Amino acid sequence: MAITIRLDPKLQKELDLYAQREGMTRSEFVRECIQEYIVQKRQSATAWELGKDLFGKHASDRSDRSTNRKQILKEKLRARQNRR
Repeated sequence: MAITIRLDPKLQKELDLYAQREGMTRSEFVRECIQEYIVQKRQSATAWELGKDLFGKHASDRSDRSTNRKQILKEKLRARQNRR
């Protein structure tokens, strides 16, 4: 798949200099930069982002405990009040 990108002349000149310095074509350099960026973003994910589909699912029968904690607390308090 091919994409087209417009760069201002100053940025294009810098891109060409870096690519030349690395012994790569402009396309190879851009491709490698994009791959490194994606890997870096993936590695900088928080613990929550990495495990959010696992949290709160195994300790109880409810999988919404972390997202609906306020509603669950209200339900428990109402149940306790109704027992009195």
